[in-house]
Amino acid sequence: MNLVTNVVRVVALFATGLLAGVFFADWLGIVPMLETLSASDYVRIEQDLIHHYDPAMPIEGITALLACLALFALTWKERRGPAFPFIAAGVALMVLSTVVTVAMGVPSNQAILALHADAVSPDWAAIRAHAGAVNGARALLTVLSFLALVIGICRPVGPGREGDAR
Repeated sequence: MNLVTNVVRVVALFATGLLAGVFFADWLGIVPMLETLSASDYVRIEQDLIHHYDPAMPIEGITALLACLALFALTWKERRGPAFPFIAAGVALMVLSTVVTVAMGVPSNQAILALHADAVSPDWAAIRAHAGAVNGARALLTVLSFLALVIGICRPVGPGREGDAR
């Protein structure tokens, strides 16, 4: 295992773990709290959260995705080894999380940002429910991605060979 691959492994694990942690904490603590708020309080607080997460979360998500894709490419030559199926699964789950974010999370955030706290539209509860569901899906996908990557990186690299010290 060369230095570049080792650095990419660390970056992929760190970025994916950080992203999974944020999404999981959001789903576990913030989403349930938001469900208890009045319409105007929900709009104010959720809009504030969206503004605080930007630009850090898009940068973090892109970093995690690119590191996972790089890890996939760097381990492709060992695709018959016991580590690769887990790495491939972790990468696929990260790609799915990114698709969910771009296809559903970004439009959901835009819908929330378009709401007015002083005159909340009647469909605000549906927007809130959709945002919560999107956050739950991303949390599940990224936590599973992180878990698969951890397992893959801790396994021997190639067929019949022991991997580097983990």
